[in-house]
Amino acid sequence: MKSVLLSLKPRWWELMKTGEKTLEIRKSRPRDIDLPARVLVYLPKPEGRIVGEFLVGHFVKTDKVGGLERRSMVPREQLNCYARGGIIYGWTVDNVVEYDVPQPLESIGVEHAPQSWIYVDVPDEWPECI
Repeated sequence: MKSVLLSLKPRWWELMKTGEKTLEIRKSRPRDIDLPARVLVYLPKPEGRIVGEFLVGHFVKTDKVGGLERRSMVPREQLNCYARGGIIYGWTVDNVVEYDVPQPLESIGVEHAPQSWIYVDVPDEWPECI
């Protein structure tokens, strides 16, 4: 199944798990994928593993950041700085699952973590340890 591997800061992952962060902000979005899409969450060092996943049901495309701050948990000033007047995308965050055992990138055939996100092919039942 085609999925997405997303690099994420640990603080955003914690807010997703609690349900406070329901929108992830990026400058791009996957286009060659069926929705809802499975998004695997990779936390960089010290974790350096895939720690969980969520479903993205749709994307919010906008050049206005005003309505995004509450759901994204990112202050308006930071959103404005990130967007720089251009288009940004809000990825909806649903059905968050934290894995019992974080998985290495190699378990899905990836050698290096993406700077933002990449497409990956993973079996529906991966990982078996959730």
